[in-house]
Amino acid sequence: MANPYGHAHRAERERWRPIVDAGEAHCAEPICKQPSRWIQPGTPWDLSHDRATGGYLGPSHFGCNRAEGGREKHKRKRERRRWSL
Repeated sequence: MANPYGHAHRAERERWRPIVDAGEAHCAEPICKQPSRWIQPGTPWDLSHDRATGGYLGPSHFGCNRAEGGREKHKRKRERRRWSL
């Protein structure tokens, strides 16, 4: 897998920056943890990855994107655990 934070990631984030700064962006994560999907300009935000396609979903709240990564990591841990009897 290519570096998820390489040139393509930085370029896509820069493409979204004016939209977020103008107050026109909404959280792209399927599960938004904030009261509103609107991303307030000047607050931290991430560029969310689409795990199914390897592409990008769009901008998301910092906490929503980080929470999704944690859920995915714990899900993989549970799936790998096999008990031998």
